[in-house]
Amino acid sequence: MLLTVTARDLMSKTFPQQQFVIPDLLPVGLTILAGRPKTCKSFLALSLACGVAAGGIVLGKISVQQADVLFLSLEDGERRLQNRVRGMFGEDDVIPAGLHICTSPPKSSPLTGGTKESDLRDFLKSKPSVKLVVIDTLGKFRMDEQDAGHKQNDGGYAREVKSLSRLKAIADDHGVAILVVHHTRKQQAGDGDRFDNILGSTGIFATVDNAWILEKESSEPRGVLYTQSRDIEAMQLSMTISSGGVWSISDDSKLLQVSRERQEILDLLVESGSPMKCKELSLKLKKPEDSIRQTLCRMVNDGELSRVGRGLYAGPTGNSSHEVTSGDKAA
Repeated sequence: MLLTVTARDLMSKTFPQQQFVIPDLLPVGLTILAGRPKTCKSFLALSLACGVAAGGIVLGKISVQQADVLFLSLEDGERRLQNRVRGMFGEDDVIPAGLHICTSPPKSSPLTGGTKESDLRDFLKSKPSVKLVVIDTLGKFRMDEQDAGHKQNDGGYAREVKSLSRLKAIADDHGVAILVVHHTRKQQAGDGDRFDNILGSTGIFATVDNAWILEKESSEPRGVLYTQSRDIEAMQLSMTISSGGVWSISDDSKLLQVSRERQEILDLLVESGSPMKCKELSLKLKKPEDSIRQTLCRMVNDGELSRVGRGLYAGPTGNSSHEVTSGDKAA
């Protein structure tokens, strides 16, 4: 039997505000961080983990509330992790006790028996103070095939959707952010959406709540972090990494201000000369409709756009001669 709700009843419901581990950047839910090898994406994940575990300032600019962190470092041993953490904190800093590290793994690991779903759930249940889980990397993290309900004839898309959906369920059930480090393709498309370069099937991007792409030349200390989300505005952040491996947002990066996506929307509206619908903008920008809809709502609230009819958006100057009909007014 289908359980339904009318649109009117839906609009009368009140939902809690979205929760963030890192305000306006990393919400509760499942996030994937992808990049080519040697882009220092593991250092970025560790920078975030150390920052949240210590509390205070993350990425040099964002104030965060202290919370415990579980860091599954499944490609690096304890010696390498020790060197990296020492480089991030320095000799005189106090290492946060709330940063729990599991390498690939001794039997004394808190995840007894490996990194299966039940172990992760048990750990989070035993330590409700943990609000961030980092998995480095997705390729090394293995759910139990039988527990995950996989079939031998499942294709890559089905396997990835099932596996990541279960990780997402853990994040939602325990109210934590899970950040999974992954790779992009070696042969990357020269045009189109950079998020299409995430290694694997499209099931990965379709399942996660948020996707990040880190782009950086291996010999350069500067990079760019691109973010795409179901619920928060897409961003492009200019980043720098210190000699100690600490990532920070560059001074020339305008965090949480007008994003490239907002500018692209404004440019399209000016170019069209008439109001456009969310679906039209989504198709032209080749971006998820849900993400564009969220951005449009925020732009209306910020006075950058106006609604001029049923589902129609125009620039702040009302870039058209569109006449609102009685049907539009009723909307």
